[in-house]
Amino acid sequence: MTIRTRYFVDPSTNEPLSVSPRDLEPLAKDLQLPPYLTSTLHAHLMHSTPSVSKLAWSSFDAGWRALCSEYGSDDPVALTFGILYRAGVATSGEKAHAALAVQKQFLIGSDFVGVVKEIMERHPGYDFLAGSPTFKDRYVDTVIARLFFEKPMNAVERMTMDEFRRCDVAGMLRKVESLESCLSIDMPGPFSYKDFYVIYCKFWELDRNRDMMLTVADLKAYESQALTVPAVARIMRGHGQLVSVGRPGKANPALDKMRSDGQMNFSQFVRFILATEDKSTAHALRFWFDVLDLDSDAVLTPHELLQFWEPQSRKLDTLLRSFLRAPSPPIRPANVSPRLTPSGLPGALAMPDTYFSRDDVVCVVLDLVKPGEDGSVVLRMSDWVRDRVASAMVVDLLVDARRHLERVRKGTDGRFRRRDEVWGVGGQGNRVKLEVCYSGDGTSIANGRIENLQGMRLRSRQQAGEEV
Repeated sequence: MTIRTRYFVDPSTNEPLSVSPRDLEPLAKDLQLPPYLTSTLHAHLMHSTPSVSKLAWSSFDAGWRALCSEYGSDDPVALTFGILYRAGVATSGEKAHAALAVQKQFLIGSDFVGVVKEIMERHPGYDFLAGSPTFKDRYVDTVIARLFFEKPMNAVERMTMDEFRRCDVAGMLRKVESLESCLSIDMPGPFSYKDFYVIYCKFWELDRNRDMMLTVADLKAYESQALTVPAVARIMRGHGQLVSVGRPGKANPALDKMRSDGQMNFSQFVRFILATEDKSTAHALRFWFDVLDLDSDAVLTPHELLQFWEPQSRKLDTLLRSFLRAPSPPIRPANVSPRLTPSGLPGALAMPDTYFSRDDVVCVVLDLVKPGEDGSVVLRMSDWVRDRVASAMVVDLLVDARRHLERVRKGTDGRFRRRDEVWGVGGQGNRVKLEVCYSGDGTSIANGRIENLQGMRLRSRQQAGEEV
């Protein structure tokens, strides 16, 4: 049975049918397209007849043949890209881009708005958002910001066919359709409603005047002033953000406003929090390289690193002294003797004059990152992303006191480290401990070890040094 007779002919009367976007869903599955692409496909094929609300066979046949001719009839990923691109070009009226060869075509943020809105309208897991238009708009912003943040060349809001394939956007759309709940742990990252809710709540917490814009003072309050003032200043000047958006490659107006007014919008905050909360990804490291590169010459020099270290060292000194006064057992580095405990800090350790000297911190950074050229004291992007975990440690050391001290405590305080273990429920009353190991290139490997509840208690007590 052909597509025409199956979907565009009434089987009872043999009369031709015109179809709505919802009617195209089974056809999309037959064509191996994401089901939530049907409204975008319908809008593209109907563009030549905007006064008609339903799609006739003649319009579908002509439009589909053109798509298959350009993108190939046996490549669902290319067809998905082509539908998004052609619908976006038709909506924007940018005729100059309609004639671009496939290799030069690219998607922009607005091309994804329709498909994300269709997910929220048709997926039963999003029914609770029916009366929350503000949350819907912010969710769309978050999905788009994450898609462009996580693509290979994430400084521009343009996604090529190659990047579309590498990010597996078509696969993400099919995965969303297969899940019953938007809260599922299997939800692709950019579409995760749980992640969106955390991001939106954090933005709302910082946005004290509720104008949906963050100032320098607002961003300084992030995680109890965890970031240093120079880092916040660089971020609020637009470093790490999209440098251009739109098909013509024009400058980003939101970035221009950010630089002139010192204000960050919600989409820019999404990029910031993604780069801050997981610094070990290649996308996050590019963000922080741009922040640390004071002269924008694509290398990090000791002078630039020390500009961030000086205020950070003072903050770390203050925080660590405060921590050592706490009643919990102190961290004792191997080279510090308990005999050096000063009388003024009972039970604490003697503190050096500085957390690290200027020379020491440069040596620590170079030892962690290991520049590719022998004897080099500057870091290039290729050095920066070679060992992503090591580079993330450097960023924490230089600008994020909270995360740096967490790393120190996890490496030295067993009780603090156990609080960070993740447990899940396994079959037949067992519990599964999820252990994450990091390889040299920064990739993570999660392993689940099943133990019964009694065995878990026994191991935990042994780790705590108790008698069992």
